[in-house]
Amino acid sequence: MTASDSIPDCRIDNLQKVSDIYDWFDPAVDHVVRRHLKVVPGVSRRTWEFAMIFLALHRAGKLHDGARGLALGAGTERLIFAIADQVAHVDVTDLYQSDSRWVGVRTDDPQELVMAHAPWPVPDGRIRAMRMDMRQIEFPDDSFDFAWSTGSFEHIGEDADFVRHLDEVHRVLKPGGVYAFTTVVSYGSESHRIPNNYYFHPEHFVDLLHASKLRSQPVFDCAIREHHFNKPGLESLEDFGCAAADGQLHAVVAWRRGTINVANLAVLRKDDAAPKVRPEVRGFGETKARLWREADILTRRLWADWQELKPRRSGTDHVTGPQYFGRGAVEVEVDAVDRNGAAIDVAVLVRRPAPPLGRRILTTLQHKPGDGPLIFQAQADHLYALRVSRSDGGDGGTVRLRLRRAKKRVAQLRPVVATATAA
Repeated sequence: MTASDSIPDCRIDNLQKVSDIYDWFDPAVDHVVRRHLKVVPGVSRRTWEFAMIFLALHRAGKLHDGARGLALGAGTERLIFAIADQVAHVDVTDLYQSDSRWVGVRTDDPQELVMAHAPWPVPDGRIRAMRMDMRQIEFPDDSFDFAWSTGSFEHIGEDADFVRHLDEVHRVLKPGGVYAFTTVVSYGSESHRIPNNYYFHPEHFVDLLHASKLRSQPVFDCAIREHHFNKPGLESLEDFGCAAADGQLHAVVAWRRGTINVANLAVLRKDDAAPKVRPEVRGFGETKARLWREADILTRRLWADWQELKPRRSGTDHVTGPQYFGRGAVEVEVDAVDRNGAAIDVAVLVRRPAPPLGRRILTTLQHKPGDGPLIFQAQADHLYALRVSRSDGGDGGTVRLRLRRAKKRVAQLRPVVATATAA
């Protein structure tokens, strides 16, 4: 049975959009998740991406038993096998190699790696896996009926690389072929051009789509409806010592290190005869304003009282992940167990959420037994991490850190030491 025989009508008119909790309750999305991805419905961002790509290709009439598809940057994802069930053949590509910086694709045998992750039996010869760069697709012109990519576009490189990739997809698609892919939209004032991990401002994103040879859907819908589960939520609890809860925590709209980001789907077609029109971005401004109000409330609640941070060992030091506090004084309570009773240096590291990152030491605070909380001043446009080390350079022992936004005026709080240190 092919997808077209079984999927109920989709009530989402425009699939070129950002994710929204209401999407999970669409009958077509629910059906694809249950019947084709064969997982229990939930709010996992990646499951939304898989289902939306599947639906976009289904709506375009590309999932049939004579079709040939191309997966780009696909690793071992579940969508490979859901789509392979519907079509004649799928070529799967990624940067597969033994020393890849992407841990999940480290292999000398891409075919063996991919097929070892098959969640159910797939006919022999239906899937072929190979190493390939998304900027240089090593297939002849007009080879594929469709292509897809899940959360890989943002890792390609810079603007020229994104357009080069899209033009390569255009080249290998047959006339009328469709490319459906997901990436990350940021509800900020500009794209976060983090090397190999962009968060795209929607206007920048549609500029890239329009600069390519592919033809986009006319509207990019960035509206997110009001709902408790559409509020910005913490993307991970690992920094707070709750790594075991991360498997249950799936923020639809992620509040991540001073940024608000969300998954989105783009749907492009190879249609050289039709005039190109730059997609219209809708719903961004109003949604952005509401999400930032909600993120501010989350930040104030998170740091209203003592919150423990779990540092990671780095040599003899202990280092926390970068955190966002908004604007105001931050208190740091240090609990360091040191066999030799040495003083503890707490370096406050500061950087921007987006490039230029420029991490530097804001100040170094010295903690001795019996000292009260240390204090530093946070700004609303920066992130802060703590590096704890022993003053004599020895092993720092066991370290616990608790932080909160100061409840008193800064003038009434006295840091033990507040010495500016060069980067």
